[in-house]
Amino acid sequence: MAEAPRLEVRPRTVLGKKVGALRRVGRLPGVIFGGHAESTPVETDTSTFQKGYRRWGQTTLLSLTGLDGGEVPVLVHDVSREPRTGSLLHVDFARVSLTEKTHAEVPLHFIGESPAVRTHGGVMVHALSEVRIEAFPQDIPHQIDVDLAKIEQIEDALYVRDLVVDPSKIEILNDGDQVV
Repeated sequence: MAEAPRLEVRPRTVLGKKVGALRRVGRLPGVIFGGHAESTPVETDTSTFQKGYRRWGQTTLLSLTGLDGGEVPVLVHDVSREPRTGSLLHVDFARVSLTEKTHAEVPLHFIGESPAVRTHGGVMVHALSEVRIEAFPQDIPHQIDVDLAKIEQIEDALYVRDLVVDPSKIEILNDGDQVV
């Protein structure tokens, strides 16, 4: 797990409605769940997590340090935010095994410019913004690039089967005939 970004956490003893005090001092409450083990309440530094989360998203394998038993490989499962201000309230980490495949939603990143839009005045419509994949946690890509240069005529479309991924590492679970 040398390539996985590390995040320092510590066991959390403040539970329930009292976690507001943690947030006021710059600590973010969270929980680690799954992976054939008990759920573990944790806390981490809010600003460190927020800066890292902008880069990681929910598809980057993380290594949580500071707990008994050494490093814990996880994926960010969910981040709860305060609706009005957008400030972080809670984070859920899903414990993963490096030897078992897992499912993830990977965002699509559209690159290039379509000749159909440039020369024929077409309008580009994206039907999907992410695809569901199955892969080992360390093989999950941060994003999948979609080259729009392949759309040359107004009637042309890109399908899920046209996405370029390494089939030996990643299996796309969406229907191959689904329009991107």
